[in-house]
Amino acid sequence: MNELILIAVLLGSFPVTSYRSVKAQTDSSPFITSIGEHVSKSGCAVSQDLLKLGIVKYGDTIYIDQIGFRRVNDTMHRRIKRQIDIWVDSYEAEKIHDQKFGGKRLKVWLIQKKT
Repeated sequence: MNELILIAVLLGSFPVTSYRSVKAQTDSSPFITSIGEHVSKSGCAVSQDLLKLGIVKYGDTIYIDQIGFRRVNDTMHRRIKRQIDIWVDSYEAEKIHDQKFGGKRLKVWLIQKKT
């Protein structure tokens, strides 16, 4: 029998914000991520410093405390530092997220295959 064993490596605690596919919060192609994928509830954007430091990379799966699993498929504006942004599909969902998590730092784990 083949087994798949996953491990979770704590990356730290980060502010986790939300964004929608509107021009004011994205670029001229609000439904397409920076790696060319269509936005989805399973994806997330990370600040560019996290990518540059190698803390995470595109395609990585992360687990965000109280939110769940997300796949890194987008990036945020370069002025944002050490932050994660999850995609939501409505203004209402964005407000709910902000009320629940605004100003809080959530623990984030990198999910890896055990070798």
